[in-house]
This record gives sequence, C-alpha cells and structure tokens, in this order.
Amino acid sequence: HQGIDDIYARTLEFSNQVKVLRDLPLIRETGMQEADGEFDMETFLEGRLMRGNEAIGSTLTTGNNANRFIENQDYLEGGLRKKFFTGAEATISNRISTLSNNSTFLQPQHQGSSELVLSVVQPLLEGSGYHYNKSKIKLARFDANMASAEFVRQLQEHLIEVNRAYWALYYSRSYYILVQQLVSDTELILRQLEQRSDLDALQTEVLRARSSAAMRKAMLSRAEMAIRNSEERLRALVNDPNQDIGSNVELVPVTPPIMSRYVDGVQAVASDALRNRPEIDQGFNELRAAIVRRDMQKNEKRPTLNVVAELLLSDIDPNFGVGRAVNDQFGDGAGYNLGFQF
Repeated sequence: HQGIDDIYARTLEFSNQVKVLRDLPLIRETGMQEADGEFDMETFLEGRLMRGNEAIGSTLTTGNNANRFIENQDYLEGGLRKKFFTGAEATISNRISTLSNNSTFLQPQHQGSSELVLSVVQPLLEGSGYHYNKSKIKLARFDANMASAEFVRQLQEHLIEVNRAYWALYYSRSYYILVQQLVSDTELILRQLEQRSDLDALQTEVLRARSSAAMRKAMLSRAEMAIRNSEERLRALVNDPNQDIGSNVELVPVTPPIMSRYVDGVQAVASDALRNRPEIDQGFNELRAAIVRRDMQKNEKRPTLNVVAELLLSDIDPNFGVGRAVNDQFGDGAGYNLGFQF
C-alpha cells in the first residue's frame, strides 16, 4: 500500500533520473571554485644548470690566452605570486646562483649571489577594476544558479510524471473494480435468462447476454493488464530497489483524490508563478549574466596600459658563498625600477 507522499519520498531517494539531474548543479558549482582559483596564492620554483663551452674570437672575451670560453652557472629561484581583484599581479622571489668561468674579468671568481625581487604590475585600462576581475566569479555564480533552477524545473517535471503514473494506477484499479462488478451483474442476468429459457426468455436474448458477458470478461482482462502496465510505469519512475520491475508485488494507492473544487484568481496564479517558477529565476540570471558580459567587453576594448614597479635586493660573495649572499643582501641598500607598458 503506497501513499502519494511515500511515492514522492522514494522517488527523490532512488530515482536514477533524479540522480542524474541533481549532479548538474554540483558540476556547475565547480566553475565558481575554478574562477575564484585565479586569485589564489601560487608558489613556483625554477632551477637551471648551465655549462658553456664556446670558441673565442677575441681576447677581450677572457682577457687571457685561452682558446675557449668556459663558464659554469647554476641558479635556483623560488617565490610566491598572487593576483588581486584590482587586476594587479604581485610576485616576490629569491634567486640564488653560482657563477665561475675562465675569464680574468670575473671578480670575484667562483661567485655565489642572491637576488630578492618584489614586482607589481597594475593594469590601468584593459583588465583593471574590481568589477571586471570579479566578473568570471559572478558569471560562474549565475551559471550555478541557472543550473539549480534547471534542476528544479526538471525535477518538477519528473514528479509530475510520477503523479500522473500514480493517479493512472488509481484510475486503472477503480476501473477494474467497476468492470468486475459489471461482469458479475452480467453473469447474474445471464443465469436468470438461462433459467427462464424454457418459459419466456428468447434464445436470442440468451445469446446476446452470453456475448455481453464474454465481452465484459475481455474488458476485465484488459483492465487487469492496464493495472500491471500502470504499476510498471510507476516502478520505472521511482526505481525503488525493493520493488523490482516485473515483480508480482501489487501496488495499491491509498491516497484518495481531492474531490473539493479549488478556485484561484488569474492574477494570484500569475503572481505566484513570477515568484516561484524556476524558469523566471533562470531568465533573470541570464539577463544579469548578459549585463556582466557586456561590461567585460567594454573593458577588453580598451588599450593595454600597465604600471610596473620592482624592488631589488642583491649581494655577491666569493667561493660560492650563497648563504652569506642571502644574509648580506639586506644590508647594502636596495634598487628599484619604475615603468609602464602601453
């Protein structure tokens, strides 16, 4: 025995169609994380080992009588990089390196150096502004909201199909009971005619009654088949693993239909639809997304103009003294660069 509320609950829990539909908003929500990830802190590490061995065409290359210029240089650079909602990108990195060659001009030989660089690039036209850089996150949020609204709409349609299947089963069982009573009444009339065939019942009346009884028994068989079809349709929509398709368990609807008349005004219905229908919410989100894309295109039509600023700290020590260079780079002053890109 199944009530309509229980059917709804088991549909939401077991239906394969609902499982497919509810994954869509979750997939779209990952787009928000992806868009927000553009502003996460990034770490980077880069290293290189270089061994040079070049022919010399001038004594000024090495300052001695060497036939080839031989140079060994290794470096390792690591740091942090982050993009901000204003469009600025800041990078801080420290590069340590060793350098040695056979040139008399390299002083000191067997160098160990360290260089700390803080750089900031701030767009002023294209790519600038808080709202522009938040646009991808906004679009991803609108996309997720539209996916949720689409899920609600499709879920409602699926539950409406479940509702129709439930009341189709109710109708089939009610029709079966009526046909069953009709068969019983027809058979009673047929028996009475057969008993009166020797008195006043005509043979044609008996034959017509037998034909009606056979026809209504066929109707009863078709009504029973309609019940089975309705049950299988409902099972297919619910997908309850405890009620396999093709099982002999009967489904008996126990929720009675509402027989009272329900009347509501057109304006009230339209107002409820504007507030609650997912298609309306989906349409407004599409409009908001279009406005954001329009503003993004206006920003992207601007020329590129970036302000670039760098602060540098560095030091060099002999005998591959990388550790000393790292410690000493903070005590000998700083250099800086200011510029623009257009």
